[in-house]
Amino acid sequence: MEVRSTEPRRSARILLVEDEAIVRKDLEMLLEAHGHQVIGACASQEEAITLCEELRPALVLMDIQLRNGGSGIDAAHVIRERSGTPVIFISANSDAATLSRARLAVPHTFITKPYKSVDVLAAVDVALYNHDRHLNVVHQRDRLLGILTGKDGNASLFIHQKDREEGIPLRDIQYVEALKDYVGIHVKERRYVVHSTMNEMEQRLPADAFLRVHRSYIVRKDKITAVAGPDLIMEKQEQVIPIGVRYAAQVRQKLAIDRNQL
Repeated sequence: MEVRSTEPRRSARILLVEDEAIVRKDLEMLLEAHGHQVIGACASQEEAITLCEELRPALVLMDIQLRNGGSGIDAAHVIRERSGTPVIFISANSDAATLSRARLAVPHTFITKPYKSVDVLAAVDVALYNHDRHLNVVHQRDRLLGILTGKDGNASLFIHQKDREEGIPLRDIQYVEALKDYVGIHVKERRYVVHSTMNEMEQRLPADAFLRVHRSYIVRKDKITAVAGPDLIMEKQEQVIPIGVRYAAQVRQKLAIDRNQL
């Protein structure tokens, strides 16, 4: 049943990746009839990646099997890593193996062919809504994890704890550890848990005072009391922090450690 034209939750700039010309045209007409703008269309993995970088769409509607070259799943992986643009898969292949591969690309949803117009429009609106909400969470997280310098010249990392923002003096932080979707900030005998990633924390903390020593650990350099083989011993708590193999050279350089010690 054809869906009547109604105003979407918000209009969006959409990239279509579909190798069947008839299907591509049908989707384009459907989306534009409901207020969206199809800013580009292509039929191969390489074109999908290139156009996504050039046009910066709000959403990509992607076929999985691309006869003109490559795979929609592989394209979605690259797009997710480079820009985080939401992707909706649309495909006639819905077997268990295909769905299993598709899930690894973390699409916003999966639509099977032949599709219903109402399902496509609903999927687009839900994907846009969820992505907007995700961006709002990221924005809130960025705002809360700011570093401010007080009148005394001492800088603090501000985090959200329950119903307030709390400042942690950078000089008091001993180390930061990864906790899945969160990080633990260790300060003397207390640990603060906040929603962030190690890469984000590494970018925020001043490089002259903090050092990434492992994929799961960032330490404050002046809190290190000893180097014991492949480990660092931290101040007071004598917490042992492992040094990751890929970070060993950087640790040697930053801490002026002899090569034979790591």
